[in-house]
Amino acid sequence: MSFRRSEGAGAGFLLLALLLALGVAFGLRAFEQFNIHIGQLSGSAWQAQDLDFQLAWPELRQSRFHLTIGRLRLPGLRQTLQGLGLECVEGEIGDQTIRCRRGHLRLPLAQLDRPEAALSFDLQRPSGRLQGRLSGLALAGGRIDVDFTLDGDSWRFRLDGKHIALGVLRKRLNGFLPNLPEWGYSGRFDAVVDASGRQRRPQRLSWQIQFSGLGFSDDAGNNAAEGLGGSSSGRLRRSGDRWRLAGKLGLERGELLTPYLYLDAGAHPLQLKLRGEAPGDLTRFELKHGDLSLGRLLSLQLAAEVAPAASRPLRALHLRMPAVKLAPIYGELLQPVLSGTPWDHFELAGRLGGGFDLSGSTLGLDLDLQGVSIDDAEGSGERRVGLYDLDGEVHWRHGEIPADSRLSWRAGHLLEKIDLGPGRIDFRLADQRFQLLRQARLPVLDGALVIDRLDLDALGEGDQRLRFDGMITPISMRSLSAALGWMPLSGKLSGMIPGLSYKQGLLKVDGVLLVHIFDGDILISGLELRDLFGVYPQLSANLKLKNLDLETLTRTFSFGRITGRLDGYVKGLRLEAWRPVAFDARFYTPPGDKSRHRISQKAVDNISNLGGAGLSGSLARSFLRFFDEFSYRRIGIGCRLSQGRCAMSGVGKAKQGYYLVQGGGIPRIDIIGFNRSADWDGLVQQLKQITESGAPVVE
Repeated sequence: MSFRRSEGAGAGFLLLALLLALGVAFGLRAFEQFNIHIGQLSGSAWQAQDLDFQLAWPELRQSRFHLTIGRLRLPGLRQTLQGLGLECVEGEIGDQTIRCRRGHLRLPLAQLDRPEAALSFDLQRPSGRLQGRLSGLALAGGRIDVDFTLDGDSWRFRLDGKHIALGVLRKRLNGFLPNLPEWGYSGRFDAVVDASGRQRRPQRLSWQIQFSGLGFSDDAGNNAAEGLGGSSSGRLRRSGDRWRLAGKLGLERGELLTPYLYLDAGAHPLQLKLRGEAPGDLTRFELKHGDLSLGRLLSLQLAAEVAPAASRPLRALHLRMPAVKLAPIYGELLQPVLSGTPWDHFELAGRLGGGFDLSGSTLGLDLDLQGVSIDDAEGSGERRVGLYDLDGEVHWRHGEIPADSRLSWRAGHLLEKIDLGPGRIDFRLADQRFQLLRQARLPVLDGALVIDRLDLDALGEGDQRLRFDGMITPISMRSLSAALGWMPLSGKLSGMIPGLSYKQGLLKVDGVLLVHIFDGDILISGLELRDLFGVYPQLSANLKLKNLDLETLTRTFSFGRITGRLDGYVKGLRLEAWRPVAFDARFYTPPGDKSRHRISQKAVDNISNLGGAGLSGSLARSFLRFFDEFSYRRIGIGCRLSQGRCAMSGVGKAKQGYYLVQGGGIPRIDIIGFNRSADWDGLVQQLKQITESGAPVVE
């Protein structure tokens, strides 16, 4: 025989109630035992097959009954249940009531630790109201009790779970739970879930969850948690054609690590409160208001709109962050995940606030900086960059024109000792473009970098482009050389910067960079810088020297006085970590130079020592000490550096060796070099000794 009934959440219990009601209706209490077999029983959303029902009255008004179901399909379950069994050992069947005070339910589900649980229920025949309790359901090492009520087309369930193991639950209910990542999970939780509704339409849902020792980890260890403890609670209710949600989550213990931040919940408890709405069909969710806090570190206010089934689920997002102290944010949340990177030894100070907005195709970011300072921490090696007392506003937009941005600072540094003075830049950030709005003057040492144009396009992309026009106002070479750890230089550094380009970490100077120094010019071409602020910066360039004043140059190096002019070149210059590793250099007296050519005794001694040279001429060495200066016709030296060795050359070939200085006039002096190869580090050390302690002894 076949029966049909409108579907409901308590299909199995309604089925039992129907069978018992049939027994009473037919007056079967006249029999001591009653058996019935039904091939199929179904509702609009459920179906049962191969039902066997057995009823017995061993005592007055007491009854025992047994029900088995071969196959049962219920809404919300992906699998068909097979071999269900219910046995009531202490029951009562009357005209108004069908009751089971003590029963056992066999539920052969692979997800359960055991297939049995205790069952009791009470069915009121006139109203059809069914109320019961399923207790001791063993799942994931814990226990679940279920209280249920079905009254007409209304229903209510209350689930109380204790000591559920998350890792086991994840494996047992694979396919029934949301799509959690395939990670390792641990820890236990208690949960109370209360749900009610009418027919297939839920009306209310509330939950209270307590968890402890919660943990997870992926294979790579990029996402991990250990010992998380806290709670979650909330409610979801239907009001008219709208769903309304209110919930909160708290983390009070444990540690959490992601690629973006690290959280010690014991030191900085996390609190999240949400309030939102959704239409009846749940096609979208509107987060009206949310509060997120991490102890005293930070707080966020958020609102959002999500359409889960859309191609772009996140339709709107609005975040607001009141000003927070940057030092603890960096030290507590960011520095642990930056370990081993170039950014793990910074010191930050000041306050930062702002907001982020997404609405349709429009994006916006607003930042407010208050006395922000950033610097490489001491003890991390070379301090690469620093800015102090940054103030200003930064506005970025995608899809619309942003407000103008500005930043100002009190001081700073580059490469630790290149001091930066107070400055300000006004700019605009739109899409992937940075545009300087007006000329900026950035003090550098005792000069300045003046920027007339600075445009960056395709920021963050592999083909990002940079356009730059500017100049360097005179900077003392003495201060610059001291900052870079070079030998002391005199004169001024100034020049035009014709243009820059940047792509994939490579900075190129377009055209020729002209530098005025030592009353002459240095033309720099092919200048390229890779990984400027990284751990291993690399530089390559070609230099051409024109008409440098030797007197200024040699006075700068305490080398001994030489007058005249100097030309030269440095081809294929390569620096790695700011140390020269290769070049082909030559410096010489310009052809046709009409300036006065004089060289001091001290300079003669220094040049002789550098070249492993000897003296020749019309007078003996012992007699030369009576002269302070000598005339020369031309002067020159060359070095081709490769693999740490310098191949030496001079201004011309001699019978033996090469001329470093060719004399002119009386007394005539020639300096001839004999060393064809010199150790570069040793040569640099000799030059440092010359500048620091005067001329070395000529042997």
